[in-house]
Amino acid sequence: MDYPIKPVPFTDVQFNDTFWQPRIETNRISTIPLALKKTEPAVIYLDAARHKNLNLKNAPKVKPHRFHTSDLYKVIEAAAYSLQTRRDAKLEKQLDDIIEIIQGAQATDGYLYVAHILGINDGGMGKGRYDFVFHSHELYNIGHLYEAAAAYYQATGKRKLLDVAIKSAKHVNKVFFIGVEGRCPQRPINQAPGHQEIEIGLVKLYRVTGNKLFLDMSKKFLDIRGVTFKPEGRGTMSASYAQQHKPVTEQTEPVGHSVRAIYMYSAMADIAALTGEKSYINAVDTIWKNMVNKKMSLTGGLGAETGIEGFGADYDLPNLKVYNETCASIANMFWNHRMFLLHGDAKYLDVFERVLYNGFLAGVNVEGNRFFYTNPLESDGKYIFNHGKKERSEWFGTACCPVNIARTMAQLPGYMYAHDKNNLYVCLYGQSKAIIPLAETKVEIEQTTEYPWNGKIRITVNPEKKTKFSLRIRIPGWSQNQPVPGDLYVARTSPSAINALNIESKNNLNQNREAGASRDVSFTLNDKKINPEIINGFAVIDREWEKGDIVKFEIPMPVKKVKSHPNIKYNKNKIAFERGPIIYCAEEIDNKVKTQLIYIPEKAELKPVNKKDVFGNITALQGKAHAFVNGTDKEIQFTAIPYYAWNHRGVGSMCVWLSDNIKDAKEASIAETKKAAAGTVSASYFCPSDPPSSILDEYEPENSRDGHVSRCTFWPHKGTEEWLQITFPKKRKVSTVSVYWFDDTPTGGCKVPESWELEYKDNGKWNKFPVYITDDYRDFKDQYNVVHAGKEFETDALRIKIKLQKGFSSGIIKCIIE
Repeated sequence: MDYPIKPVPFTDVQFNDTFWQPRIETNRISTIPLALKKTEPAVIYLDAARHKNLNLKNAPKVKPHRFHTSDLYKVIEAAAYSLQTRRDAKLEKQLDDIIEIIQGAQATDGYLYVAHILGINDGGMGKGRYDFVFHSHELYNIGHLYEAAAAYYQATGKRKLLDVAIKSAKHVNKVFFIGVEGRCPQRPINQAPGHQEIEIGLVKLYRVTGNKLFLDMSKKFLDIRGVTFKPEGRGTMSASYAQQHKPVTEQTEPVGHSVRAIYMYSAMADIAALTGEKSYINAVDTIWKNMVNKKMSLTGGLGAETGIEGFGADYDLPNLKVYNETCASIANMFWNHRMFLLHGDAKYLDVFERVLYNGFLAGVNVEGNRFFYTNPLESDGKYIFNHGKKERSEWFGTACCPVNIARTMAQLPGYMYAHDKNNLYVCLYGQSKAIIPLAETKVEIEQTTEYPWNGKIRITVNPEKKTKFSLRIRIPGWSQNQPVPGDLYVARTSPSAINALNIESKNNLNQNREAGASRDVSFTLNDKKINPEIINGFAVIDREWEKGDIVKFEIPMPVKKVKSHPNIKYNKNKIAFERGPIIYCAEEIDNKVKTQLIYIPEKAELKPVNKKDVFGNITALQGKAHAFVNGTDKEIQFTAIPYYAWNHRGVGSMCVWLSDNIKDAKEASIAETKKAAAGTVSASYFCPSDPPSSILDEYEPENSRDGHVSRCTFWPHKGTEEWLQITFPKKRKVSTVSVYWFDDTPTGGCKVPESWELEYKDNGKWNKFPVYITDDYRDFKDQYNVVHAGKEFETDALRIKIKLQKGFSSGIIKCIIE
C-alpha cells in the first residue's frame, strides 16, 4: 500500500530552461558548498563526541548547539541529491569524511546527540538523555539524519550512514516504546518530540530498508501526540505550540509553530498512504481546508505570529509584521505534494506552485548565497525582520532555512510529473524532459515553454510503443481567477469586475472552475483542435498514443488585480497584482517613493514588460499610478517586479498589497511625516532583531507579549543598567511620556524592569524629569505606564534609564511623547 499516484524521480527529469535549470546549477556550485562550509562547526561538535567515544587525544573543545547538527544533516541530504544527478568525486570524498566522524560520534547503544554524549547539559537541552524531549531537538536532529542517510545510500550505495541511522532508530524504539531492561531498568519514555521531523525520517528509512518497524515507529509517535504528554505553559511552552493539545486525529485547524505543524501533517499524509488510516486522511483534509481558507498569505507563506513563529487566529495575516518562515513555505510544498499524490486533485498543486514561485523562491537570492529567514509582504526599509537584518543574510545562527532551500532545490525536478498505471500527470510547467514508466510502456515526455513568463506550452509524447493511457494536464487555479484554492483571495482582469465582486460568493468559482477551464485554455492534438474533459483540475486526454504526438495549448496570462477576504483587516482597501503564477510587489528603488504612499486608481492598467537587472531577465509590470508625497497627489510611472526578486538591489520599502484610494495613501503620508518628526532613537545596547526605532512605530500592541508589533529589547543582557534615548529634530514641548513594556514571561526571558526613570536634555545637560507629585514610574504589563510632567517644558532629547531585573532582560514595545 502506498500513494495511489507516484512522483517521477528527480533523477528522471531534466530541466533545459532558462528559469529553473540555472537555479539548480547555482544551488550545486554555490549554495551547497557554502552550506557545507557554514556547518563545519557541527562537524567539530561531532568530532569532539567521536574523540570521547574512542578515547582519542586532543579532542576539540566545544559547546554544542541544540540543533546545528540537523543543519549539517540537511546539507548532506542536499549534496546526496546533487550527486545523483552529477557525480563529483571531491564532494563524495568530503561527505565520506564527515560520515566517518558521525559514525564515531554515535554511542555504542545508538544514541546520537553531541551535548549529552559530552556531558554538557544546558542551553535548553535538558539534564541528560531525553530529559527535555519537548525542546531538546534530540529526535528532530536524528530525523534529518535519517533523511540524509536514505539519500546518500540511494546516491552512492554506501551503507555507513544508513547503518548509523538504523542503529539510531532501533535505539529510539527501545527507549521510547519498549523500555530498557537490565540492572537499571527504565520504562519506555512514550513521549512525542516537541519538533516533528523524526516521523518523516522514519518513513524514508522504511522505504529504503523495507523494515516495517520504522513505519510503525512513525505512526506511534503520531498516535501518542497530545495523548501521553501535554505541556501546560504559555507561548513556546504551550501544548498547541507543538500540536500536542489534542490527539492528531482530533485536530481540525493548523495551530502553533508552522514548520512543526506542517512537517506533522506531511508525516500524517505518509502514514495515511502507507497504512490506509482513514482517520489521518480526514484530519489532514480538514486542517488543509482551514489553512487555505483562513491562514495562508497570498505568497503561500505560513505563520502570522512572530512570537511563536507560527499560526495566528483565522484571517490574522499581517503584511509588515508577518513571520512566514522560509522553512514553513518549504514544508507547505512538501505537504501539498503529498496531498496531491493522495487525492489526485490539482488544487494541491495550485498551492505548491504558488509557494514555489513566491514564498519559497524569495528565500534565496539569484546568486544562491544570501537568504531570507522570514518573508514579509511589506517592508518600510527600516523594520528589521530577517533575524537582525533588513536584507538577505549570508547565514544565520539558526540556519535551518538555507539548508532546507539547498535540499529542496536539488530535488525540484521530481515535482514536475507523476503517474499511476494508466495516467500520466503534468503537474507543473517548465521546459523539461522526462522518462515515465506506465503499466504497458515507458513514455518520454518533453515540454517546450517559456513558463512562467509565457503560457504557451507544447508537450511532445513519445511512448516506446503505441499505448492507450490518459494524459492529465493541470489547469492552474490562477487561470480561473483563483490565486489559491478557497475564498481567501480572488483575482480579476477588469477593475469594475473586481470591485463588484462579492467575495463571500466565491464558492461559485470553485463550482464553475472545471466547466470554464476548457473555454479559457484551448488545446490542439497534432494541430487539430480538441476539447478535453476537465476532471479534478486536469484536462484529460484519453487515447492511444504513439511517438511524435504533440499537444499544444496556451494558458492566458493577463495582469490581474487580487483582492483578499474582507476579514483580513490588513488588506482593507488594498489590491495586489499577479500574472500567471507570479505575485508582484512594488519596490522603492523602481518607483522613487515610499511604496506605502502609492495608490492604484480604479482604472489603472499595468502592462507586462521585459526587464533585466541583477536578478536576471524577468517580466515586470508597468503603468501609471499615483502617490501622495509631501502633501501632494502626483502621478508616477509605476513598476512592479516579481515578489521573489525583491531586495536584490539594496534596502528600501516594498509592498505586495497597495492602497486603491487616495485617502489611505494620504493617511500613510501623514503617518510618515509624524514618524519623522518623532525623532531618532539610540540605545546603550539592543538585540539586532529588536531595534530602538521600533518604539516610535504607529502600531498598537494588544498586550505585552504581542508578536505582531516590533519592539526594542536589550536581549540577551540581563540584570544590567540600560538606556534608550529619543533625539528630536528640534526642540519640542513635552508634558507626558507613556511607556508600554515588553514582557514575554513565563516562557521568555524579558520582563518588566526592576526600576526606571526619565531624563531630559537642556542646553547640553541631562536633568531629571519633573514628575508630577502624584505620579510614579510604574511597571504594569499590558498597558501604557504614563508619567506626567509637573509642568510642561521644552527639550531636544529624552532618555529612559532602565534597571533590568536580576536574571531577566527587558524591552519597550512603544513610547508615546505628548
